Amino acid sequence: MNDLFKDTQANDKIDTMAQAIAIEDEAIKCLSDELVARKAAQEQAKSDLGNMIIASGQKSAPLTCGLTPKPKRIIKWYRDAGLEDEALFAWLKQNNLGGIIKPTVNFNTLTRTLNDYEDEGNKPPETMFNKSVTMSITMFGKTKFLANRNADAPTAE
Repeated sequence: MNDLFKDTQANDKIDTMAQAIAIEDEAIKCLSDELVARKAAQEQAKSDLGNMIIASGQKSAPLTCGLTPKPKRIIKWYRDAGLEDEALFAWLKQNNLGGIIKPTVNFNTLTRTLNDYEDEGNKPPETMFNKSVTMSITMFGKTKFLANRNADAPTAE
């Protein structure tokens, strides 16, 4: 067995840090979920307010509190799910819109590809790529730990 785990003091520190990380991961997830919900509610409120102002026949609504909401229409275009790059690029070029076509490489794809390349014993040129290496952990048993922790927590009466 690893000597580190024979050291009770080290094990206590590892236990404390692992629990703190698991608890903080859960707190961050809850905050993230709340943020997503709040952003959605905020966007819906903005849409409702904009429609209300337009329905009242106004271009903007100067208010006594000092705010002046003004509706604006936001239009976004998305490619059809089945549309291949070649067809999209051809259409853009045929309609004199080809100037927006840029060759790109997705960051996650590049990372995965270069990791595989390096795993095969190759070395990407340092003049072309910067490499960042950080240490992290994968926390196994977190769901069970948090469920037990929450079950043991005192309830407000």
